Amino acid sequence: MKKLKIIALILALFVAVAALTACGGEKETPNGGTPQSTVDSGSQGGSEPDSGSEPENSSEPDSGSEPDSGSDSGSSATGVAAAALELANELIGTEYKSGGTGPDEFDNSGFIYYIFRQSGYKMPRRIADMANEGTEIGRDGIQAGDVLIFSNEIDGEAAFVAICAGGDQFISCNRPGYPTALQKFSGYYEQRFICARRIG
Repeated sequence: MKKLKIIALILALFVAVAALTACGGEKETPNGGTPQSTVDSGSQGGSEPDSGSEPENSSEPDSGSEPDSGSDSGSSATGVAAAALELANELIGTEYKSGGTGPDEFDNSGFIYYIFRQSGYKMPRRIADMANEGTEIGRDGIQAGDVLIFSNEIDGEAAFVAICAGGDQFISCNRPGYPTALQKFSGYYEQRFICARRIG
């Protein structure tokens, strides 16, 4: 049943992309709105995401685009980060739920919390604490398996987390109605990127 839901979601995304292309190639977003950041709604702080327009969210990688030179797509994750990234890939399509910490439903920070805990690292639950874990890495040094920290506003405070999948893509669980997905690390997210944290 879960596989059917994922297939239906992928088909719906293809139809939406085709419709947008036919209408003049507007910026691709899940509901045609403008990108919007998500807010952590974990059980230990944070608020529900704004129900307005959605962030960029694509369940499939853009196979036609080259990675940005800003991220080190040639470096691969090792140790705990590699295990967390492997689990994150397995969980693509898992539903969003406020306060969810897995294994079947997640909120934004709950997803990162779960994949690292399951990989043997005692990741804290709150985004503000995640933003102090491991070693800080700048934009140019990011590699697959790093935890990415974003703000909801340009130059804002840590409010959204993801795991780098390499090749300028990341995996995160954004908001209600949008399951865990692979997304492009560009544009909207570039402007709100704070830092990466290398774990392990």
